[in-house]
Amino acid sequence: MDILMDARGATPEEKRRGIAAGTAVLDRAGMTAEDAASGSFAVERWDDMGFPPDQEPSEDEYAAAEVWWAASNAAIEACCEGWPDEKRGQVCGLQLLHDPETELADRATALARMREITQAEDGQREFRDNRIFFWRSPPLRRFQMVRKRSNSSAP
Repeated sequence: MDILMDARGATPEEKRRGIAAGTAVLDRAGMTAEDAASGSFAVERWDDMGFPPDQEPSEDEYAAAEVWWAASNAAIEACCEGWPDEKRGQVCGLQLLHDPETELADRATALARMREITQAEDGQREFRDNRIFFWRSPPLRRFQMVRKRSNSSAP
């Protein structure tokens, strides 16, 4: 699966530097981005549910979350080197890229897809499909900042 560096205002080189730093953390931990992010999602989901004791993440999920957070922090640090704090505060870090064709679409393509989704729902301009909220701005040139990960490249 692909990962991308979500850093508004960063140059392509800064984003590449961030992805390289985050990937290095994942590689040192011997973990894929998917596994690490899955741990983070489990902890965040538990937080969103209000920390029910019977649904606490496993130790493996906590460990994976720590790797994801460390990778994202390393990516931010490398990408934003020399930036002022106020600019750095707008950076989200690493994110998984599940569907490059959709998530990296240009604005015109994204808007056309949004219209298709809303029309397909019921034609009343009401929609229940939250995919339209996942369109990211600005999407242009993001594909250059993506690094493909595969299980065959594990250390």
